[in-house]
Amino acid sequence: MNITQIQHEPIEKYPYWIVQTGGRDIGGNRVIEQVDLPIFWGQITGLGHHLDAIIATSDLQGTVKDGENEYLLGEKLPEFLSMFIALEFPHLDPKRIGVVLCGDLYANLEKRGGRGDVKDVWRTFNQYFKWVVGVAGNHDDFGDKKTLESFTREPGIHYLHRHIKELDQIKVGGISGIIGRADKPQRVEENEYLSALKKLLLQQPSMILLHQSPGIPQNNLQGSEEIMNVLEKSPPNLVFSGHSHWDTPLATLHNGTQVVNLDGRVLILVNDQKFRELKQTK
Repeated sequence: MNITQIQHEPIEKYPYWIVQTGGRDIGGNRVIEQVDLPIFWGQITGLGHHLDAIIATSDLQGTVKDGENEYLLGEKLPEFLSMFIALEFPHLDPKRIGVVLCGDLYANLEKRGGRGDVKDVWRTFNQYFKWVVGVAGNHDDFGDKKTLESFTREPGIHYLHRHIKELDQIKVGGISGIIGRADKPQRVEENEYLSALKKLLLQQPSMILLHQSPGIPQNNLQGSEEIMNVLEKSPPNLVFSGHSHWDTPLATLHNGTQVVNLDGRVLILVNDQKFRELKQTK
């Protein structure tokens, strides 16, 4: 599986609200500001005959106001994307589009950060598209073990942590959480995390989902250098991640591995085969 192109400029933007970093008013209250979520499109090989495209995103840490009600960004975004695709990409069938989520889908306008329930974000994406596969971020909560197990049994929901799931003949591996103290939520000890990543890479799935991005210091791209070292010493793969923001959504490592950074952005990756079929019919 390989990404052949991602457009440099977003094709659309979706407004939402965030808590301003470090900003407080004279009363000591957090300052709320409106920002835009950029939406890009690109082309990807290896999706086969079952999917027209995949939507990939992470770190949707904001809210959307609808009248007097306030929702997590990820609870309102799927409906917008469905309408946008119908207008801009009418040749794509939403029920032939898979969704990749790489974590941190919770937001609280009372304070920056925090941790909360994001199951309804997954469910809403699943309502509008074919299926959802993803990993948890360090700000995501899925309830206790029993609640999480029940959630993962819902049709179309595919939560990953140190294992591989096959969807439409595409093998997707993933590790939830970030490197850190195991006694904290959504953290994995470094040695355990890197060992799990090596095992996934050796199985050579079609793609690997991480919340924590690798760091590529020579390109000034933030993240974990330890993760990057494991990726570069393993068979080439396609990796989706978030957590640390990159100015560019795509980087290629020395061994050919493509790393896609989804922090605060949406990618609509269209099946390259779909483009070829359309050209042949014209």
